[in-house]
Amino acid sequence: MSCLVHYEVTLPDGRVRVVSFDKSASGYDCIKLLCRSEGVFEEADYFGLTYPGSRGEELWVNSRNRLAKQVPRPGRCQLRLAVRFFVQPHMLVEEATRQLFHLEALRRAGHQHPTEAARTTTLEQVANGAAYGCHFHPVKDCQRRKLLIGVDCESVLLCRADGGVLLRYAFPRVQKVTRSGRLIYLLLSNQDGIAREFGFRLASGKAAEGLYRCVTETHSFFRSGSVRSRLAMQRRRRHPLRNSPRVGDLKASLAALIKGGAVGSDAVNSEAKSAEDCSQCSCYAFDVRCTAKEVHDAARRRQFRDLRSAGGALKPAVAAAATTAEPAACPAGPDESINALASRLECLLQERTCCLCSDQPISIVLVPCSHMLSCQDCSAKLLECPICRGQIAGKQTVLLP
Repeated sequence: MSCLVHYEVTLPDGRVRVVSFDKSASGYDCIKLLCRSEGVFEEADYFGLTYPGSRGEELWVNSRNRLAKQVPRPGRCQLRLAVRFFVQPHMLVEEATRQLFHLEALRRAGHQHPTEAARTTTLEQVANGAAYGCHFHPVKDCQRRKLLIGVDCESVLLCRADGGVLLRYAFPRVQKVTRSGRLIYLLLSNQDGIAREFGFRLASGKAAEGLYRCVTETHSFFRSGSVRSRLAMQRRRRHPLRNSPRVGDLKASLAALIKGGAVGSDAVNSEAKSAEDCSQCSCYAFDVRCTAKEVHDAARRRQFRDLRSAGGALKPAVAAAATTAEPAACPAGPDESINALASRLECLLQERTCCLCSDQPISIVLVPCSHMLSCQDCSAKLLECPICRGQIAGKQTVLLP
């Protein structure tokens, strides 16, 4: 009989929602449910769940593993849905994702802006800051000085306790990251190519593991075209004594030998059983399913399908609104005719608005694919066409009537 576990999750807008899952549910099941309830379908991989550690540190849930095994006191621990990977604003496709990014940016800024301010404009202003999307981890160096290690999409930062940047190392200069208990060691190279190892102590072993995961997962998400299977399938042992990992490894080896030398139902069953035993005694070490490019491509494909199903002219949200607001066949009065014309005018304006910032009119055609979807400011940030993923050889200004 399945046992449900209840979780209290704080959303980016401050609302608290109670969700219930089976004990075997993973963290991604919770993230996906919360994101779908907020209107995010293909860009849920940008988000994650955090919970407070025993020393007050912020810890990230590994969404690929069971949620009940990671969160202490599942019924009372307060989870928070937060942005885990801060991509640039022009890469966001779904409107609900922009809203959640906007709320997270305001929470990090520590103040509120007027509600009538454009969300995309605020995001672009925040993205120009040096600390956009940077996750900070409090550490102590060998001299017991309190410092911060920041990890963003491009580099690893060494900062003072007040946030001032001391050193910045781009990911190509980060040669190695290792962890031992509460200690983290970073092998960093300077501009002359000379490598030097830095050691830092964190508040707890879980905090050290969180920093180790943050560097590895952020590098894989932003800097790789696809997640390597060696990284995605790497596992760590949970209870090495109780679950007898050596016996599990022996079973897996024997199953592989049997598979190579015999073909039969017994071999297949033994292999499946050994894989099941191994999955019970271990869990995934890293929480990264796909890269930023793969998430963006999936969101673009969904948008393309929505556009095609709506006739190829309207944006998904506008098409849905036009479909639901379409009245039944009946004689139209003066007011209804005015409303219909206003709706058509709004649709025409939406068609000619930049698909990236949703603020400026479309004014650039991409060469050679001839796609028109962005304004002049957004097109300057594009390296390839977001629709066909083709390389951009040139950009031509167009004047729409």
